[in-house]
Amino acid sequence: IWAQGVEARGCTVEDHFGAGFGTPCASMEGHEPDYYSLIGVDKQATLHEIRSKFRAKVLQEHPDKGGDPKMFQMLNKAYNVLTDAEKRKRYDSTGKADKSAEDEFIDGFNGGRLRFEPREKAADSQAIVSLEDRIITGQPSHQEGFEAWLRMRDQNAMVLTDQDFLKTHLFNSAELATEMAHKTPVHHVLGAPKTDAYGQPLAGAVQPQAKPRALKKTLEHDEVVVRMLAVPVDDAMLYPDLKKAGVCLGNVGIGRIEQVGSRIDDLKLEDPVLVMPKPGKYSPERPIGTARTLLCCNRDDVIKIPKATMDELTPEQIAMTPFVAASYEILEIYATKLKPGDSVLLNGPHLGCAGTSMLQLCKLLKLKPLCVVSLAGNARNLAKGEWGTKQAWQDVDVASMATPQARMQYERISEALHELGAEEVFPDAVALLRWRDRNQRMLPKLALDGIASGDSAEQLIHCLQSGDKDAQVVLYGPGNAQPLD
Repeated sequence: IWAQGVEARGCTVEDHFGAGFGTPCASMEGHEPDYYSLIGVDKQATLHEIRSKFRAKVLQEHPDKGGDPKMFQMLNKAYNVLTDAEKRKRYDSTGKADKSAEDEFIDGFNGGRLRFEPREKAADSQAIVSLEDRIITGQPSHQEGFEAWLRMRDQNAMVLTDQDFLKTHLFNSAELATEMAHKTPVHHVLGAPKTDAYGQPLAGAVQPQAKPRALKKTLEHDEVVVRMLAVPVDDAMLYPDLKKAGVCLGNVGIGRIEQVGSRIDDLKLEDPVLVMPKPGKYSPERPIGTARTLLCCNRDDVIKIPKATMDELTPEQIAMTPFVAASYEILEIYATKLKPGDSVLLNGPHLGCAGTSMLQLCKLLKLKPLCVVSLAGNARNLAKGEWGTKQAWQDVDVASMATPQARMQYERISEALHELGAEEVFPDAVALLRWRDRNQRMLPKLALDGIASGDSAEQLIHCLQSGDKDAQVVLYGPGNAQPLD
């Protein structure tokens, strides 16, 4: 009406406001571009399809490759809108990606209780009830009213089928997985338990063998591939609780990153890492298996090693770090009541890194380590009888001689243990008790058993100071639990 009045006075609207008035533009229309056409998908496209098309488009329109900067910005905006569930729903219903000032006010007022979502036209026919129908059918029951209310709601948005879940939720795992760079098989150190005549596994050391095995074809988004450099041959590797053959051995180790998953950004290629899973994550029947050329594991299973540590220590030394820390922890807990100059009994310290670490730590703490080294081929003299009495050991026959090979091995190990800090080295508990009786030395108050069997623990109890309530035997070795007579 106002425009007609202006024209009645002999001028046009353009004359009144100037040329260009009434020309539509994008901001005046209030509608945004068709983001689906911009990316190249239809309105029913899944997130996986949108992301795939977007990656192809955005590479073509990248400004560094000669693309249009404005089109590049529009593509990014379209991607942000269509991959956000709330923005996409708003865009499909209103044609706008962002909330207007009125929408912001309504949503913020009183918790958004005044928000009204208009019903689709297709649902109007089901929602309208004529007066004639109401007179004929009478007052609806509670169940009929509830069913009518359900019909008016958008049930498609309320129901999530298994197909919808696979399309919109599980695409991440398949999309983010990358192809394994290494294609050929790699060597694995596999273990098999010793079995009896009936095929049942027996206790004791496993039977290892090296065999090539293929890696899996894809790498998950939170996994890494580690090129192993050093793996300690510890008790857990030699004495695992295996139930079947063909299990890769090894619980810890050190290596360098060979390949990372798509969502790992804190590790790079050739970064040194310590493979040490959290306690309880892997069972003794199925260790993580570090004894292989390439290890594929989760990001949580590795710890990044600082560069300064790699410059100072060799991979072999770093691989022993967990055992050194465990040895320190054992001494810190159980040797608190000892004083410099007191003796500590070590059984089988030559069998693993933990024993040799305890030996060297005892030397640093000014303690006197007494070592017992039992070897195959040596005469086994056992103390028997009442603990703390001479009758338990003085009548033992020690006339039997060891084989020449066993004597040479014992001398070699004894020399090495003396270099590490051993005060004395004995072939068995009887030899230790006879030495103590000759030299009138005090027996130790603490014994650390690296064999951890019933016989070894019993022999160590004979060697402890009698009548001392603080005397302790600590078992940390791989032996099986056995009762003491």
